[in-house]
Amino acid sequence: MAVLVEFDEIILDPSLFSIPEGGQSPFVGGPEYANAHMVNKQTGIVKTAVLRFDELERGTFDLSLLNPAHFTYLLDTINGGYGSGVGLRVRFPHFNSVTLETIAGPGGIQVPNGVLTTFKLYRSSIRRGVTARANVKRIVKPVVQAAKATGATLFEPDGVTARKFVGDTPLVIHAATVFKVYFGAVEQTTGWTVDVTTGVITFAVAPPTDTVIKWSGSFDLPMAFTDNQFNLRGDIVGQAQSVGMREIGFAELGIAY
Repeated sequence: MAVLVEFDEIILDPSLFSIPEGGQSPFVGGPEYANAHMVNKQTGIVKTAVLRFDELERGTFDLSLLNPAHFTYLLDTINGGYGSGVGLRVRFPHFNSVTLETIAGPGGIQVPNGVLTTFKLYRSSIRRGVTARANVKRIVKPVVQAAKATGATLFEPDGVTARKFVGDTPLVIHAATVFKVYFGAVEQTTGWTVDVTTGVITFAVAPPTDTVIKWSGSFDLPMAFTDNQFNLRGDIVGQAQSVGMREIGFAELGIAY
C-alpha cells in the first residue's frame, strides 16, 4: 500500500528564483524524463523505451548565491517541513501558466455529455507540425482567485496575504494570471469553481454534449526537497552543499489521473 506524501498548501517564495542585479539565478532546473535506452553493442542501434509520458521537474538551489534573508528563509522552510518530509507549492520558473488550453471536447481525454459536471485540468506540449502525439500533463495545483476557489485558501509567501493576480494592487512581480474558463471562444464568468488542491473544475450545470472546454491561468507545482542532510561552514557559505528539489507525482498525493 502506497504511503502518501504530506503536503502544505503554501508557496515557496518565488523571489528565490530571481536574478540579483549583476548576478545569476541561484536555481537551476528543468524537466526529467524516464526514458530507458538499450544499446546493441554490435550494431550500435539504440532502442528507447518511454516509461513515463509526462516529465517531472527537478532543480537545485546554490546556497552561495542566496542573499542572507533568502538563505535564512530557505533553511526555515526546509526545517519546517522536516527536510524532504513535507511538500509545498512552487511557482516553477519556466512552467507555471497556460493560455486557452483545451481540456475537454469531442475526441479528447474528457468528453462533455450533458451529465458530467467535473473535469480535470491538463497542460499539453505539442511539437509543431505533429498531430499524432502530445505530452499531456495533469495540473493539480492551479492558482485561482478566492471567489472561484475551493479546497484551500492560497496565500502569498508571508502566509497571510491572499495570492495576488495580474491587475491586483499592490502588484507583485510573480502575480498569477487570472483563472478563466471558456466554452469554445466564449468566456464563462460564472457557474464554476476549481479545487486548488486537486486541479478539478466543477460546473454548477453540466456543459452541453461535445462542448469544447478551455482554461487559461497560472499553476504551481507540488514539490519537495530531496536532501535530508547538508553541511554548512560557519565562515564560508559558498562551500555549503546545494539543496535539491523534485516535483511530487500527483499519484503520491492521492490524486487520480
